Amino acid sequence: MAAIDIRADPMLYEACKEDTETLCKGVKNGGGRIQACLRDKRMQLSWACEEQLFRQEMENADDIRLSVRLFSKCLPDKRKFCKDIEPGNARTKDCLEEHREELSTECKDEVDSMIERRVRDFRLDSRLRNVCENEIFNMCAYFGDLDDIDTYDSSVINCLQDYSGEIKNAECKSQVKKYLQLAAQDIRFDVPLAEACYEDRQKYCANVPPGSARVIRCLSNNRDNLSPVCRATLFDEEVRFSENIDFQYPMKSACIKEIDRFCKNIPHGGGKVIRCLQDNKNKKDFGKACADEVKGYELEMSKDYRFNFRLHKACQKDVDKLCPGLCQAKDGSR
Repeated sequence: MAAIDIRADPMLYEACKEDTETLCKGVKNGGGRIQACLRDKRMQLSWACEEQLFRQEMENADDIRLSVRLFSKCLPDKRKFCKDIEPGNARTKDCLEEHREELSTECKDEVDSMIERRVRDFRLDSRLRNVCENEIFNMCAYFGDLDDIDTYDSSVINCLQDYSGEIKNAECKSQVKKYLQLAAQDIRFDVPLAEACYEDRQKYCANVPPGSARVIRCLSNNRDNLSPVCRATLFDEEVRFSENIDFQYPMKSACIKEIDRFCKNIPHGGGKVIRCLQDNKNKKDFGKACADEVKGYELEMSKDYRFNFRLHKACQKDVDKLCPGLCQAKDGSR
């Protein structure tokens, strides 16, 4: 099987022969080990090898059994969380992703690696490709061939996120929201932010582990020191994330009980649950951890009206008309 033994895939084997000898010397063949080694060193690969490696990865995207390292690392988790899921159509991968916070460390690391590759090329997520095909071609003006390995495009998922409010297809909308939630939780899953803030992250947040929005919060705390491109990109993402409590990971995690108690039947979008938490934060049985998160969020909102989704939406036209030039639209100044 080609996913297990690189020699069983003649095109991949020939394209990556020199890279394997140089970068993966001593790695035993079989078990998908050489392919895993090559993926780990993707930035150092020759173009021909990277192209063929991507082609095999795209072909194997539907079935977890063909993602050898993911399958082996996640087998106990698969049995625990996804035992009734039929293989194929990326169903098991999606199931593991849904249980991401509950997975064993080694399985979670592999799932996170899979998500990182998906956000950099949407074609590795077969479900997104299928349910959002019309939106990819029409909204995002994607002119490439979905099966063409000669092209590489990391902008499609970001485009779908930009137009998420206009997507009518419920299945596509759900997939796009999933990627927004992931981006809000982990900078590795937010390609524009990760690339714009790479050097700033090394400078100010090098010891901050990814996940739970820790790096994003670290960057926000160092906002005044960030490079212009990082500061502007961070600002754009924070404005985007202000729309939904599901994109406010620290607040949502701290406020699980309060959301259930005070905001149970309120839609999560449109900033409505965030407003509900604000309205109830001084109630006697409102938890301190949640109250602290809400107050911290209010402090950020007080610095720029665009961090307040409801105010931004209601007053944008008036601001443009009455206060032209007061807020810089793109540089994140406040």
